[in-house]
Amino acid sequence: MSKYEKRGAYHWRDFSNRRSTYHKYVAALLGWVKTGSNDRVLDIGAGDGLIASKLKGQVVGIDADETAVRLAQERGINVTLGDACSLPYPDASFDTVFCGDTIEHLDNPNKAIQEMHRVLRMGGALYLTTSPPDEKRKPNPEHYKEYSADELQQLVRAQNFTACGAVFDRHVRLHAKFISFCCGKD
Repeated sequence: MSKYEKRGAYHWRDFSNRRSTYHKYVAALLGWVKTGSNDRVLDIGAGDGLIASKLKGQVVGIDADETAVRLAQERGINVTLGDACSLPYPDASFDTVFCGDTIEHLDNPNKAIQEMHRVLRMGGALYLTTSPPDEKRKPNPEHYKEYSADELQQLVRAQNFTACGAVFDRHVRLHAKFISFCCGKD
């Protein structure tokens, strides 16, 4: 049973309390992720669609959880069922990709990052957030890997991205922005 089957559209409930940690996280996230009203934006791991609904631009989301996709669609959010390792979009079709709290759940993060690069236009921005390892708590059993800042940068840089600023920790999540560049293919 998925977390969405157990808890429903919990991001919407958590966000509705303006004093909640989650509300503060999303507010800070929206101040960090820069998209314009004409930008084409992809939210990978969109879940129940809350963040996709708050981003500016022509936003589409994708998620591998059928219940999450249904919950997002019930709210009128453009989220489709799909796999981050096989994105159903043409090359260079997005200005921005947001991948929030998702990379740690993927069994093939290299392939997912390759796909993110493929669908981003040259010079497009990739925004990633992820839970870092923490010696004070048990690893989340739903995570394949929790990345340190250095590991996250190595993973993404290996797929033809360059870091745009330092990786920083906010709300117990690493935040990193990368810019796509040419892979040198003919």
